[in-house]
Amino acid sequence: SQTYSFTPSGPVVNSTGSILSAAIGVAYTVTSSNSNCNSSPSQVFTIQNQLLVPNTPGIISSSANQNICDSILITRNSNPPTGVIWYWQGTNPSGTSTSFGSGASYYAQSSGTYYLRAKSSDGCWSNSSSSIQVYGGRPSNPTNPISNAPQCDTMIVSFNGSPANDVTWYWQGSSPNSALTIFGSLDTIYITSSGTYYLRALNSLGCWSIGTGLIQVNVGRPATPNVLTSNSPNCEQVVINRTGVVPSLTGWYWQGNNPNGTSILNSGSSYTVTSSGTYYLRARNLNNCWSNQSASINVVVYESSIEQQQVTYCGAYNWIDGNTYSSDTIVSYIYPQTSVTGCDSSVQLTLNINPIHSIVSEILACESYTWIDGNTYFSDTLIPAITLNSIYGCDSLVSLNLMIGQPMIDTIIIDTTVNQSFVYNGMTYTESGIYYQTLADQFSCDSIVQLNLIIENSDLNNFENMNLTIYPNPSLDGRFFIKTDTHFELIKLIDCSGREVNYIFKDKILDLNNLSRGVYQLILTHKSNIFVRKIIY
Repeated sequence: SQTYSFTPSGPVVNSTGSILSAAIGVAYTVTSSNSNCNSSPSQVFTIQNQLLVPNTPGIISSSANQNICDSILITRNSNPPTGVIWYWQGTNPSGTSTSFGSGASYYAQSSGTYYLRAKSSDGCWSNSSSSIQVYGGRPSNPTNPISNAPQCDTMIVSFNGSPANDVTWYWQGSSPNSALTIFGSLDTIYITSSGTYYLRALNSLGCWSIGTGLIQVNVGRPATPNVLTSNSPNCEQVVINRTGVVPSLTGWYWQGNNPNGTSILNSGSSYTVTSSGTYYLRARNLNNCWSNQSASINVVVYESSIEQQQVTYCGAYNWIDGNTYSSDTIVSYIYPQTSVTGCDSSVQLTLNINPIHSIVSEILACESYTWIDGNTYFSDTLIPAITLNSIYGCDSLVSLNLMIGQPMIDTIIIDTTVNQSFVYNGMTYTESGIYYQTLADQFSCDSIVQLNLIIENSDLNNFENMNLTIYPNPSLDGRFFIKTDTHFELIKLIDCSGREVNYIFKDKILDLNNLSRGVYQLILTHKSNIFVRKIIY
């Protein structure tokens, strides 16, 4: 540690070597040393003069100015000595400010303890200050209130915080500079109309705050829209118009026939209706609050006279408009004259047309046929016709085209020798023998076929493996296309009666156009094997 020694002794120093007091005019020698280093060179100095600390200022008072709201006059009772200035320090007891002034008086703005301190010309401040406790000044402004906005009918407005202990907050209504307490000091009030509302502070000295807390509220419902006009009465539709100008921050909305409606779909300047009644226009503001009432208007809409005709008819129908309709339709016609209301009169036709049929019944029968007319016919005929009533109530003409066939008397005999198996009329035979089949022709007349079959063992592929295709089968025009990659020969063509008939076969086309319609057996050969295929024309 550093130590200091003085010669002669006498100065009072602190641990850092600073001189706190010494004799004036005495020359002192000071030497510093520590435990680790040699002593530093000695220094000689002389105390030339001593700075004076001024005395505390005299008494101050404000007895004539207590409890003043805006400013409290504080006055010193004496003047400072020569070489000393007394400065006001506000509420700071240790202040060294000169900005508050050094006049004989000082104006305080609020309650508190105020101080006056002395300063010498050498810059030394007095160790203490004179003080005085004063009461007065205005309280701080209340904080701005809060609310449960938006509301349509009643809004709750409340304090935002709490006043100081000696201060009460009073609602001032819509006047910012009022000093009224009639609105109360409850922390919550209820507002029923829009505006700016104020809250002001009052302290126990009766001083009001300079400013106020305030809140802007929008509460309440908009005014009812202006009167409505229209072109009522009118035919088919009436146009309703609003009048006047829509207020700012407000919308007017058409509500149809509902006086208490809340629809926002239509805010146009006009509204078109197609039926008589009372129609309404209602106002809504930005808080989504609707007006208590709606503007209304009664209108009369004359409807055109429309006659409805429902007609069901067979075939074609001639109507009053001069047109002929042959299919279902809905059509309207406006009469040349108007109705008693001055509106058009019209008729609407809903027409259902039912068909009239002309049917030819083509019948193939064996030996005889009894028709719907109750008669039995034994030969081909085109003569009979009968008129029937359809399910729609329309007459339909049915005529008969009858072809009569006769059953076979003789048995058809087929002699054939094949390898492995033989297929005839859908039946497969794998053993030699005599077989019988009953066949029906196109007239449903039965024929007996006797098959004398001899099967020889052979490795020849059967008919299915010939890759032979006959199409179309049946054929409508009597032409059959025969497609195969195997060589074959046609032997004969047999009708249902077992008779062999002539045919035309050229360029792989079998043509039966010169024959009657019916079922035929096509017999062909391949490498000495006989195959039978049924074709229908």
